[in-house]
Amino acid sequence: MIKQNFTVKAILRTDKRKKDGTCPVNYRVTINSVVLKLTSGEYSEEPKWNSLDGCFKEAKSSIKNSLLDNEMGRIKDYLRVQRSIGTYLDIDLVKSFYSTKDSDDFYEYYDKFCEKKFTELSEGTQYHYVILRKRLKQFKKEIKLSQINLNFIEKFDSFLNTKCNTGNSGRWSRHKNLKAVLGSALKNNRIKKNPYDEFKLIQEETKIEYLNRIELKLIEKIRFSNFPKGEGLNITRDIFLFSCYTGLRYSDVIGLSKKDILDSESISLRMQKTKNMVKVPITNKARIILKKYLSTDNDTVFPNRCNVTVNRDLKTIASLCKIKKKVHFHMARHTFASTMANNDVNSFKIMKLLGHRDIKMTQRYVDNSVEDLSKMLKSIEAFN
Repeated sequence: MIKQNFTVKAILRTDKRKKDGTCPVNYRVTINSVVLKLTSGEYSEEPKWNSLDGCFKEAKSSIKNSLLDNEMGRIKDYLRVQRSIGTYLDIDLVKSFYSTKDSDDFYEYYDKFCEKKFTELSEGTQYHYVILRKRLKQFKKEIKLSQINLNFIEKFDSFLNTKCNTGNSGRWSRHKNLKAVLGSALKNNRIKKNPYDEFKLIQEETKIEYLNRIELKLIEKIRFSNFPKGEGLNITRDIFLFSCYTGLRYSDVIGLSKKDILDSESISLRMQKTKNMVKVPITNKARIILKKYLSTDNDTVFPNRCNVTVNRDLKTIASLCKIKKKVHFHMARHTFASTMANNDVNSFKIMKLLGHRDIKMTQRYVDNSVEDLSKMLKSIEAFN
């Protein structure tokens, strides 16, 4: 009997380096000295790859390394079985086996999609994909990619609306993310058609809510010394007000580094969501808040406080201040923009401070700032 030897190892194809510096990870299958290289779908930068052990330079139990180990184990098991029953091993046999490796399990594909996508997404956007997976699991515990059609999408939409009481904005976000996942599956030939080609995805224009001057004053003046967890409420209030005074998003405020502050006069940073560089002047009220936190030994200015906790605190603060609006952290950015619009600041200057790429995004705040429009109409003699 001819002795048939084989090895399987993960390798980094540095000869196939992409423009972003990453290289594809392949499975190198060697059968009787004949080599076959199979794509894994994974990529790595060369300094982050352990060429000796054939794995990522991270824990052996990490998701990426576990995926590699599982797939190599699957190939090895197949070759062992084929050898044991007397099948002649060659690279064509492996090609045929590996071409049918794609699972029809939707959640398996979803998790791999998120693993790759999350490297380029902000924490807030990642959270939307986490929520979508949770809602899909509530809707149907097991889903096959081949089962997802227009009827599935319509039923899921009804589930969001009737069972989860998800508002129009939330439903639009869930559909937007699911459409992106299915678009990726179509691109990778895992499905034949994206059902969203037939599903009308409508985003209703939402009203931009912001705090007026009186509401902002109430939050500025409230003290929490006599309240349970008052210290946490105080931190939340400070970072929220800091956003009201600078227009920075939650992720940019929490990630604000001391080196981003230029001579206590302005903040210069690359926004985590858009990757745009912005330079925001530091107002007096923002400077007062900064002084409270700059004395720590941390590289970042503010304590790391998670988004969920911050928004829960803001509901408490709004209740204590008797503010009836649904206050959430992003309302601070709305407040910053709308306050400038109400004070006749040019839309393009607001756009620059917010780091928007499109003036239409900024125009939403200008169009919703009615305080000065009301004053203007009252001043017109013909109308009064």
